[in-house]
Amino acid sequence: MIDWDESTFILVGQSLVDGHLPYVELWDNKPPGAFVRFALTILVAGRHIIAIRLLGAACVLASAYLTFLIGRRLWGSRAGVLAAVMSVVFASLAPGGQATMTETLAMVPVMAALGGIDLLIRSATRDRARVARLVVSYALGALLPPVLVSAPYLVTGTWRILVESAIVAPLYYADLERGAGAALGALLATLAQYHLAIVIGFLGGTVLTARHWTTQAGPQRGQTLLLYACVAAVTGSMIFGGPFYRHYVIQIVVFLALISGHFYSTLLRHRHVRPIIVLLAVGLAFPAWVLAAAYWDLGKKTLRGDKDVVYQLADYLRTENVRREPIYLMDHHLVYWLTETKPLSRVVTHPSNIVRESVLEVAAGPGATRESEMTRLLEMHPLFIVKKANTWYVDAHPETKAILEQALGRDYELVRNIRGALVYKRKADRLSEARPAPPLEVRAPGAPPRSARGQPG
Repeated sequence: MIDWDESTFILVGQSLVDGHLPYVELWDNKPPGAFVRFALTILVAGRHIIAIRLLGAACVLASAYLTFLIGRRLWGSRAGVLAAVMSVVFASLAPGGQATMTETLAMVPVMAALGGIDLLIRSATRDRARVARLVVSYALGALLPPVLVSAPYLVTGTWRILVESAIVAPLYYADLERGAGAALGALLATLAQYHLAIVIGFLGGTVLTARHWTTQAGPQRGQTLLLYACVAAVTGSMIFGGPFYRHYVIQIVVFLALISGHFYSTLLRHRHVRPIIVLLAVGLAFPAWVLAAAYWDLGKKTLRGDKDVVYQLADYLRTENVRREPIYLMDHHLVYWLTETKPLSRVVTHPSNIVRESVLEVAAGPGATRESEMTRLLEMHPLFIVKKANTWYVDAHPETKAILEQALGRDYELVRNIRGALVYKRKADRLSEARPAPPLEVRAPGAPPRSARGQPG
């Protein structure tokens, strides 16, 4: 496992394959279309993590090709090639870039849309009728995804779940967990560590653009302004959209790479090769070292025949939980997928969501708290609970931690330590107390707020 967000997307994708719409059985606050691509990959390739990673690689290459096309239109083939190469390199070297993240998937339609707008701008001064047709086609194309996404929820009477999960929950997330100053600092630190070469290229490209602004044709100015508008919009969403996580930078890499391609191609045209080598060497040193160290460690483990902790846990739980009784994974939740089990509730599809008030309000129901949700899950008496010695998201909330520790001490015994993953098994005298989670109650349109919870599957 590289990033546990990827594990969450896989779980929701598998739930979709099993016949459940996103958010209804399992839940995460990402757009529903993202889960569709995971579901299609699982449907075609089965439960193989390599297929998920190939999906991510295909999206990186597709967005790189679109980056090349846009860069070539703006500044020539050399700039387009450099931008495409840098988009692949720096997206892969970003934190979480080796996993298949929603940012990676989103870049393909975003760059395709950017290319479409670019085509509109180029056509604006030539053929008015053609522009009108393009605008209508573009508008209809933009309406297609929300229509396709909404249709199954309207048919099944679960449209309120879609609205709450895809619109209300992200707004709660941004409002209740806002920290713009901290997000800006974390963003700048991440860019300085992992993307210094394209940040410098972006600044250099901006200087070149400003210097030659008056000599640019009207369409090129419009395309350039659109590119900078995308940079501003994405940056603003990372700063003001709630807590910042380092893998968010993946979504800005293609835009920085495009403008960097302009800068570095200009240096090459003037035969300034040495500065390019120095800038790239300095900018790539830290992320390349981090990635190389990770793969070196992975290579040594592979040569020793060591399995990743996720696969060791899955092997153990498959053997000890033949009946697939409910289990609670507070870490390494990809094991649900590998053992064909499911989270206890919608809330803990992503384990750390149990402490997020913005998530609990929507996914667990109005008035839900960390303590009430933890109590509810533990009262189901799952056969196994798996956690690390220090589960940071629970440890940060003493009352929630106390509820967990009390239940572990009273009802469970530590039976295995698998590379730091502590496996607790329900004591024999508690076996009869196990019970499933209550089923999810879907509100009809106009009904009062629900107090239902997600089913374990």
